[in-house]
Amino acid sequence: MTTSWTREDEMSTQPWTDHPRTTTAGHRRILPRTLAAGVAVVALVLTASCSSGGDAASPSSAASTSAAAAELEAGAPGAGSGSGSSGVAGDVAIGPPPEADRPAAMVAAEPTSEPAPAPAATASGGLITAVATGTASGTPDIATVSLGVQTTAASAQAALDDNNQRATDLLAVLRDQGVAPADVQTSQVSVSPTYDQNGDAITGYQVTNMVTATVRPLSSTGALLDAVTRSAGDAVRVHGIGLSIDDDTQLRAQARADAVAQARTQAEQLAEAAGVTLGAVHAVTEGATGGSWPREVAMAASAEAAMPIVPGSAQVAVQVQVSFEIG
Repeated sequence: MTTSWTREDEMSTQPWTDHPRTTTAGHRRILPRTLAAGVAVVALVLTASCSSGGDAASPSSAASTSAAAAELEAGAPGAGSGSGSSGVAGDVAIGPPPEADRPAAMVAAEPTSEPAPAPAATASGGLITAVATGTASGTPDIATVSLGVQTTAASAQAALDDNNQRATDLLAVLRDQGVAPADVQTSQVSVSPTYDQNGDAITGYQVTNMVTATVRPLSSTGALLDAVTRSAGDAVRVHGIGLSIDDDTQLRAQARADAVAQARTQAEQLAEAAGVTLGAVHAVTEGATGGSWPREVAMAASAEAAMPIVPGSAQVAVQVQVSFEIG
């Protein structure tokens, strides 16, 4: 059987071979339904892929997808029913399925119109650093004496021989006065020429031999100096006496505690002025320490009585740097 087909744009009649899809109504009905079915199949495949975590679809998902496609091809509800005499399919939405039909993980992963709020700012945790010096005083109980002999002669050898004899006598006196060998140490030895008033001609040679002695107890220092002077005569030289405390462990501990307490007071004042709260100690560093030393004492010839040595007081100082955390 031959069917006439009318082209709407040319309004002419041409012969057309009979075919299941050659009727005008069938031609217009089948294509929209096929397109809608293809779009729905793609959407369902995407949904199945998302719900399975990106892996291949499971057999059940594939079966449900095939059933849905067959249902759409047959014109079942959900594929869009024809409207009017032409039987054209209804509107087909192209894109992801509605939120109600999508997995929760897929919906949560989608970007939102508003960014997530930033985390609350936290305190930086700064530091307050204070430097303080603590002191503690005590009574000296030892003396460190720098003493020796100095001789002069026309020749260097003569000056050296005389100096050697006097230095030997001086060391003997130190031993007799109870100074231990470990507390005596040579500190200077020199041989140098002497000149006339114009500084042109050598008139002789001068030899100096100095030792440093630690005297214990301090109260015996005066008698020791008198004995050394009588032994060495005018050749004796005393360059200085230092008074100190033999064991200053307790005083130094007191000075440290005083320094840390002062540093804390300073830090509290700084924290109050800055309007912050003083926290725990972060670090403590001990700096330079020191004590007091007496001035140099010039020695004369021997006297009738022992030279008086006044101990006075000695001060131990400790400097610390303390860092405190803020609040």
